[in-house]
Amino acid sequence: MNTTQIIIISTVIIIIVILICICDTIYFGMWKLLKYKQNYEVLLENLEIFKYCMDYSNIFFWLSEGTALGCIRDNNIIEYDSDVDVGIWYEDKEKFFKYCLPMLKSYGFKVLRRYPFSIHRKNNYIDVDFTGRNKKCMAAGISRPFQSMRDCELVMDTLEPFQHSHINNKMYYVPSIEYIEKLFGKEWYIPLSKNEHNKQVSSRGI
Repeated sequence: MNTTQIIIISTVIIIIVILICICDTIYFGMWKLLKYKQNYEVLLENLEIFKYCMDYSNIFFWLSEGTALGCIRDNNIIEYDSDVDVGIWYEDKEKFFKYCLPMLKSYGFKVLRRYPFSIHRKNNYIDVDFTGRNKKCMAAGISRPFQSMRDCELVMDTLEPFQHSHINNKMYYVPSIEYIEKLFGKEWYIPLSKNEHNKQVSSRGI
């Protein structure tokens, strides 16, 4: 195979990947517009099923972003949060797809999008951040539509030491307070109104 053929094949692969990402983005947007209906009880139910499947598969995960904030501050999911956010080490990604995802599907979860990766059940969704060095993370900020996820390094140094916190009498791992402050500011412990919370989430860019 000569250099020209390699370049052509590489270009085709890149175009295919870009098209897949665009289709994912369009599908996700249409799904949110037509089917998504935020339901606190379903978010909690989905999180508990996710925890059960992850624990059964022996895969470490932590709550991230707004879900971590609610767990630390309120010992609960924020009532008007749009989704559940979790983080998994990138090195466990293959194990997740091999063992945990089939189990999640048996409970009614379906893949909603592949990059970033999300699953949904009962019209509510979980964002799964595969976190590692030289990788991209949702937790690192997506401040505008169609903007690429940012480098995980922006948050990785603040993830540990992980802490224990509880939602509905179940223990979850959550990142350090430094992580929470980096994402939500020094006054993270002060609850925001629904409009203020949504504005903060949509405009956040670390």
